[in-house]
Amino acid sequence: TPRGSLLRQVADHLVEAALAQDRGETPAALRFRTLAVRRDFVDARDVADAVLAAAAAPLSSVNGQIVNIGRGEAVRMRHLVARMVALSGLPVEVVEDADGRSLREDAQWQRLDVSKARRLLGWHPHRDLDRSLRDLLDTACVPVRGEEREEAQT
Repeated sequence: TPRGSLLRQVADHLVEAALAQDRGETPAALRFRTLAVRRDFVDARDVADAVLAAAAAPLSSVNGQIVNIGRGEAVRMRHLVARMVALSGLPVEVVEDADGRSLREDAQWQRLDVSKARRLLGWHPHRDLDRSLRDLLDTACVPVRGEEREEAQT
């Protein structure tokens, strides 16, 4: 996940929160100006699967086509952030205020039509949002705690 992206900012903050908690400190609140926008998030591994499907598709079916790759749903940023915090099990407060980090707000709502990917490539995303978020937290070395840990290990 690239630096500066919402998910990376949250993961980095959760790493710091875990360290603070281990030192016996209260983790700092995670602040954003607004989390009201919606975006279509897709796991990078699903994107890689789509690229492989495109490479294997008959040239006559994909040549010159623009094919959207996404989940096909607009997910509220507030939900993504809250879900990452819940999966971490850390007591991090999420605050929306004027002093918080700014998000790219050029589009308030984004959902891709992935019907062409299904039709031309036989592709659809396989990883659900929670699996992607858990794996992101694991990659960022955010310890998974509490009941979320038990669920993640099954």
